[in-house]
Amino acid sequence: MIKIIFTDMDGTFLDSTGTYNKAYFKEVYRKIKEQNIIFVPCSGKQCERIEELFDDYGEELHIIGDSAARIKYRGKYIYEALLDNNTAKEIIKDFSAQYDVAIVACTSEGAYVKDTISEEDFKVIRHSYAIVKKIKDYAELTDNFIKVSIYDKKKRCFTILKDLKKYADRAYIVASEDAWIDITHKKVHKGAAIKWLIEHLHLNRAEAMGFGDGPNDIELINEVEYSFSVSNAVDELKEKSFFITKSNDEDGVLKTIDMILKLQEVIHE
Repeated sequence: MIKIIFTDMDGTFLDSTGTYNKAYFKEVYRKIKEQNIIFVPCSGKQCERIEELFDDYGEELHIIGDSAARIKYRGKYIYEALLDNNTAKEIIKDFSAQYDVAIVACTSEGAYVKDTISEEDFKVIRHSYAIVKKIKDYAELTDNFIKVSIYDKKKRCFTILKDLKKYADRAYIVASEDAWIDITHKKVHKGAAIKWLIEHLHLNRAEAMGFGDGPNDIELINEVEYSFSVSNAVDELKEKSFFITKSNDEDGVLKTIDMILKLQEVIHE
């Protein structure tokens, strides 16, 4: 029996326009609740941004956000793993000198960008973060970081990634797509957060289902028994998933969940 469902957001649950079929979700979510299943969105976006996306349902969901550095439930963070302040600033300084990219420094107070950021880049970043503040210098930030994200509108992130290997023993670094790199605590990734939440809820991986599309979802599908890639996923993830469903633009995640719920209903009749 499936008791918990994890899904990546961008490219998986969300369609190419960054939204989802809300009428269909309302119908499927009603069935999810009827079967006492826990639905968990997983994203690089701020937890607050995910709450906004799910309107009236946001606060009742367990949300794995901020690139799996945080889990939020009913307005409180129940899990948090922070990136050392010195490590984060060293990476920021290094990359600011090497590349013309937008850097997002995330702390518990919100997401910070340089006040020199272009309006074009700021609009893109604002799409993923509910709280974005502009600062003159990242040196102003004294707390440890939730994460650092690099946005490259030239889409060179898979190439840029090799220059971050020297920090691999101090941070977890992954390109979620060709325009984004996420840098978190070295033990932070979707798989670690999912494993923690499953144990926290006294469940097990045999009761878990998960969906993804990118290389940063490999850890996600490794922690669930029933793993799905959407048809638009990268080949690497498809090869590691047990099933391939329809694309993010065809409501692949919702259709699969709906089908599984109907099967579980029949089994328990």
